[in-house]
Amino acid sequence: MASPGPTDFTAWADLLTRGATELGVTVGHDALRRLWEYAGVLQEWSRRMNLVGSSAPGLTARVHILDSMAVLRFLPASTRLCADVGTGAGLPGMVAALVAPGTHWALIDASHKRCSFLSHVQSALQVANVTVHCARAEEIGRDPAMREAHDVAVSRAVGPLEVVAEYCLPLVRVGGQCLALKGPAVEKEVGAASAAIQRLGGRMREVVQYRLPLGDEERRAVVIDKIGRTPDKFPRRAGVAAKRAREVDRRRRGV
Repeated sequence: MASPGPTDFTAWADLLTRGATELGVTVGHDALRRLWEYAGVLQEWSRRMNLVGSSAPGLTARVHILDSMAVLRFLPASTRLCADVGTGAGLPGMVAALVAPGTHWALIDASHKRCSFLSHVQSALQVANVTVHCARAEEIGRDPAMREAHDVAVSRAVGPLEVVAEYCLPLVRVGGQCLALKGPAVEKEVGAASAAIQRLGGRMREVVQYRLPLGDEERRAVVIDKIGRTPDKFPRRAGVAAKRAREVDRRRRGV
C-alpha cells in the first residue's frame, strides 16, 4: 500500500493530532493508523482517477482529512445514523466513520468509479460502520428505507445551499439536522435558500465560522434543524433542484 507521502507515520499522526486538537476533536491511535492507510489508498487510486484535486501529502492531511474531520465537532452527542450526500472519495463520511466508530455512515454518490473506490476502502480497511450507496441523492431520498431515517445528513462542497437542502433534508428524521460544510460565500446563499428550507421541513439554526486547522482558510458550517416532515413531492426528479437553482441565480443576476 502506498504511503500518503514522504513523511513517516509519526509525523503524519502528529500533524493530524495537532489539527484535530484545533477542531476540538479527539483522535485515537487506531483511528490515526487507519486514516494513514486510507490516505495511502486515496493517493494510489488518485493516480488513476480524479478523486481529489491533489493527492500531495500536505493537502491530503490538511485540506481533505482535517477539513472532513471538522464535521465531528458539529454532530450532536446522540448522533448515530448519518448520511453523507455526494461523498466523493469519502470526504467527510469515510473520515468521520474512521474517527468515530460509534456512528454509522451511509456514503451516497452517483459515480460508479467513486463508489468502487469507497467499496475497496471499506473492504481493505474493514470499515464496519459505513454502507456505500451508488445512486443519485434524489433516488436515495425517495427510498423508504432511507427517507427520514438519519439523525444527520451532511454535504461538503456539493452545490448551492438550496440544492443541498433538497438533497439532505428528506433523509433526516424530524428532530435531526442537516449540516452543509461550505466556504465563506455560503452566507450569500442563506437568504435565497430560506424558503426552500422551510418547504422541506427545515429551519435555519446558524452559520458557524471556523478556520481550517493549521492554516488560515475560512470555512462555514450551515446547521439546519429538521422540524417537520418533508412533503412527498421532495426531492424532485433527478437534476430538477440544481436546474431550478441555476435559473433563479440567473434571474437574480439579471443574466
